[in-house]
Amino acid sequence: MNLFSYDSQPTGAGTSVLVFLHAYPQDFEMWRPQLEAFSAKRRVVAPDLRGFGQSPCASNAFFFESYVDDLHALLNEKKLGPVILCGISLGGYVALRYQNRHPERVQALVLADSRATRDDNDTLLKRADSLAFIRRHGVEPYARQFVKSLVVREDLYPDLIRRMTKLTPDALARALVSLVSRLDLDGELSKIGCPTLLLFGENDTISPPAVGETMRAQIPGAELQILARAGHLSNVDEPEAFNAALSDFLRRRGL
Repeated sequence: MNLFSYDSQPTGAGTSVLVFLHAYPQDFEMWRPQLEAFSAKRRVVAPDLRGFGQSPCASNAFFFESYVDDLHALLNEKKLGPVILCGISLGGYVALRYQNRHPERVQALVLADSRATRDDNDTLLKRADSLAFIRRHGVEPYARQFVKSLVVREDLYPDLIRRMTKLTPDALARALVSLVSRLDLDGELSKIGCPTLLLFGENDTISPPAVGETMRAQIPGAELQILARAGHLSNVDEPEAFNAALSDFLRRRGL
């Protein structure tokens, strides 16, 4: 599947390419504070994953691995690699699995508000409830409820809801089903050999900081930063703190 992607190619940009992967149920626009901060000095690529934003939705249900296949095809098309992968939530799942499948194509890994374990039973049931709710009531009522779990700042709700309501019920349904098919990569964390930064919102209730602590203990040399006052979309809630943490990590690692 051909993905739509934001792609900056500034004059005199270095060789390190930074790839941002968005959360469910958003699109590349959620990275605007980061695109503005990092695009001036380096090439930045931010795709819309299949079914989100301006990327087409599959005509049938698909497995989670399709997100990883799509990313690989995009990087090959653009002749990119190795790259710095930065994913949040769903994007973090994709980034982690991509590094697991193609470690030679990942120069560094940044995982924000994400996790390595697959859904537990409670989460599976919540996804089923979400699917049923969307079918009964539509996307907008779902978006107005779901946004409360994404960010702390209520002034951010309208923009997040706007992006969610651009999605069709079928696109959301297929995304929810794909998440159920995600692999458990907890046992693979110790094999990660690239520089890794973990960023978690202090007030994230979906992937709380304790998840980051567990991941840091398993990933060799991983760094963890907890962003104060941020929720599940920490880059949106606290963009300056997120950008500062990412910029410092890249500088210290010579990336």
